[in-house]
Amino acid sequence: MNKVLESSPSAPNRPRSITILIVLFLIQAFGTLGYGIFLGFNNGWVIFRKGRFLNFLPFAMADRGSSAFVLIALSIIMFVVAFAFIRQKSWAWLAAISIQGISLLVGLVEYLIDNPNYVALAFGVVMVFYLNQQEVRDIYHEKQSVT
Repeated sequence: MNKVLESSPSAPNRPRSITILIVLFLIQAFGTLGYGIFLGFNNGWVIFRKGRFLNFLPFAMADRGSSAFVLIALSIIMFVVAFAFIRQKSWAWLAAISIQGISLLVGLVEYLIDNPNYVALAFGVVMVFYLNQQEVRDIYHEKQSVT
């Protein structure tokens, strides 16, 4: 019976490193979303407390906490890319490596201005390591050349 379950078409047919990459990307997306919401609360956004998000959008964008909106938007993009990895879309690898490059660049700038986030930097390095595994690159580079 186990062989039937293993060979069924609904069973995921992906290497372990891609599964690890999906999990790490989802963790990063949830962490980014949580940090964006945390920044919104800490910067005194009444939009989060009163639930009238769209009514205050122009004022919140001009607020000093506008980076929270950027983080929330980035986390949404990360969720989309994670689900693209699940569906094995051809553009997922390029989007993921671009996001990690931007994340590491921001981490480097924060490090240089004496505001280092070592967890984010280490997480970005691990993500780039998994994105550059040969089996991951083979799958997504092959898909890009086919489409």
